[in-house]
Amino acid sequence: MTDPGSRNGHAVQRFFGVLLVAAGALIGGLSGLCTLFGVGAGLLEMLAHPGDGLSFIGIALAVGAIPIIVGVGLFIAGRGLVRGAGPPSGPATSGDTP
Repeated sequence: MTDPGSRNGHAVQRFFGVLLVAAGALIGGLSGLCTLFGVGAGLLEMLAHPGDGLSFIGIALAVGAIPIIVGVGLFIAGRGLVRGAGPPSGPATSGDTP
């Protein structure tokens, strides 16, 4: 018979892992889209006025890289929690086996 405390612990670990994965995906994904928009705007600025868009691209990459890294880190940490919260490795024994 399995210990109910360990089963609940795995459920809580899995729940927080899924929360971290979702938060990391949202933070990283939305920051990535925003950074992509900023880089695209900088490229369009370079087409209109050559040489002026490089600073905008640099700012977009510098500001956008931090939340992207945080989002990817949360995603990886959450994935590790979800994978580590699998079922117990074997049945629990009470010590008096036949």
